[in-house]
This record gives sequence, structure tokens and C-alpha cells, in this order.
Amino acid sequence: HISTCDYWTLDQTGTASTLNVTLNWNANNPCNGVNYVTDPTTIKAVHYNGTSWNTASPSNGTGTAATGSVTWTGVTVFSPFALGTTASGNNNPLPVLFDNVKAFERSGGIQVEWSNLTERDLIEYVVERSANGRDYTDYISLTPKNNLNEKADYSQFDATPVKGANFYRIRALEISGKMIYSKVLRVEIGGTRKGFSIYPNPVMGHVLTLSLTGVNQGTYNVRVVTTTGQDVFHKTIQTQASGITQTLELPSSIKPGVYTMVVNGDGYSQNQMFVVQ
Repeated sequence: HISTCDYWTLDQTGTASTLNVTLNWNANNPCNGVNYVTDPTTIKAVHYNGTSWNTASPSNGTGTAATGSVTWTGVTVFSPFALGTTASGNNNPLPVLFDNVKAFERSGGIQVEWSNLTERDLIEYVVERSANGRDYTDYISLTPKNNLNEKADYSQFDATPVKGANFYRIRALEISGKMIYSKVLRVEIGGTRKGFSIYPNPVMGHVLTLSLTGVNQGTYNVRVVTTTGQDVFHKTIQTQASGITQTLELPSSIKPGVYTMVVNGDGYSQNQMFVVQ
């Protein structure tokens, strides 16, 4: 989890040196005073490298849910920092907990589906689309169904995708003004390649996206195996048309290292190595 309430862009303008960075949280944060920290002992300072939140402080936070801090000693690389956590479950939750985010080709268009496990205090969802994975435009907005802190399911059909790669992501706008994004989904239209891809690779935060293309519609088994052959994750997915793109959340107990993903079903079987950081 990465906080969308607080972040700090720190630049080093003088002589290069090793510094300590301390980040604080309290009732005056930009979330209209709403405290989003529930377990200070799992809070970390995290760093953005221009592409992803790639590293976290060795030390954890101290204090209470109302006010506290976390210090990262020996910092030598700067730019954006934020509060984050590697804890799973309900510790330090984001207001939007996206789940089962997927997209697939249907009837010449692309169906985008997602769930919010804890829908509350939201103004709208916006489906964004892109033809290059960098420049996104708003496609359509949807009003939240209940805002009762319960699970809500959504779907939207894009009848005019471009030939080739199509990228989608879901943006949720909170009453506080915060915007939370889902993982990016990629769907190929008109492609003939058969297989699957994993991104990002290396995987950060135990959430990855699986894109399975060029296969028959049906049920496919997804397994993640350690280098010693031990299964650590299993999920059954249902493909539509020629494939599907779907986010997968690995167990929080998975340790950093090299793993193999195995996908098989309906006469298809393939494996691919990836790294968890």
C-alpha cells in the first residue's frame, strides 16, 4: 500500500552526502484530517525511482495511528518519498481496495471489469484508456453504487478499441480529493500471438498483472512455484474470447526471490520465470 495523502519530493542540491529522512503523519494530513494509519509498526518510508515505488526503509514507524513518524537512515538517492506498508489484510488500508480487475475482448470490443472490496466516500470511477500505455484519456465515468463500505462490482464495454495494444486503468476519486488508480491492463486486438506475459517484472507489493492471449475460451489453472518445486499460489481463471488480462494478488507470505508461473488448460501449457522484490 502506498499513501496517496502524503508525499514529499526531496532533491539534493549541494555536495553529495548520506542523510536521514523522517516522514510524519498526523491529523493535519491532506486527507481532511482522516487518519489512514492503523498499525504504525508496519509503516515504512518508500521511494519512487521514476517508474515504480521500488525501495522501502529498513526501519518501521513509531507512534500511534493519530500521530507518528518513520525514519530512513543512510539515504543517498532522492526524488519522491511517501508513507507505505508491506502489510496485508486490513493494516493501513487504502480507501479503495481494487480486486479482480480484468479486461478481455468481446464482440469486437473490450470488456473491462473490476470490484472495490471497501467502497466508501467515493465521488466517481473513471475508466481511462490509452493506445501507448503512457498517455491516458478519460473514456467514461461511473457513479459509485452504494458507498457503504461493502463490495461493489462494475463493468464497462469499450466498443471502439484500436487495433493492436489497448491499455486501461480505473481511477477512483474520493470525497477528500484523493485519486487512486488500479493496475494497468493491456489487451491486444487482432493479434495472433499465443501465450502469456507478466508485468511488472520484478513484482512489487505482491500484485501483478497476467495477460493471456491467443488461447481458446475456457478454464485455465495458474500456479506459482518456487525454485524447489513448492506451490505457493493457485488460482483458476475463466478466459473470454481469445484471452484475458487480470490482476493477481500473491500471498503476503511470499518472500523475495525467483518464482515460476505455470499456466495450463484446454491443451495449452506454458511457464515463465519472474522475480518478487
